[in-house]
Amino acid sequence: DPDMSDLLQNFVVDVTTDVIGALDDQMSVESAHWQICSRFTSSETNIQPIRKEYCRSRPVARYVRVKIIGSAKLTLCEVEVFGESANIAKLKPAEQSSEAKVQSTIANAVSIGETGAGLAVDGNTDQLDIAECATSSTTVQSNLTWAVDLRGDFLIEEVFIYG
Repeated sequence: DPDMSDLLQNFVVDVTTDVIGALDDQMSVESAHWQICSRFTSSETNIQPIRKEYCRSRPVARYVRVKIIGSAKLTLCEVEVFGESANIAKLKPAEQSSEAKVQSTIANAVSIGETGAGLAVDGNTDQLDIAECATSSTTVQSNLTWAVDLRGDFLIEEVFIYG
């Protein structure tokens, strides 16, 4: 069993079609009009290593963001985004609001890029334990975010979050 303190707990999944200059430009990201897709507030009984979040409004979006509510560390093994087709987030550009040391026990896990954010869209769902997977991880801060640029507008139905 993974250490429950490392699992994603209080967060929002939101989306936007607004064009963002760069995902690492925090001002540009925050000024976008984000639509809430799903909100998860944890209790001791509902924390799971894999969260399947439904976007009931079925929005069309270019960017999908995971945003921590409050102060915590944001650690993701993988994020998959589904709409009318297979995982549309796989190998797409991703950024996060802060970065901890990249953690990986998997050879060549950093091949996506130098940032840890890309590890959450590398397509690897084989390792579901936070201690075993190549993670995108941040430092402990308030209102941390991780976002992926889908490189086009897509219907969003489900977001699977590993970690």
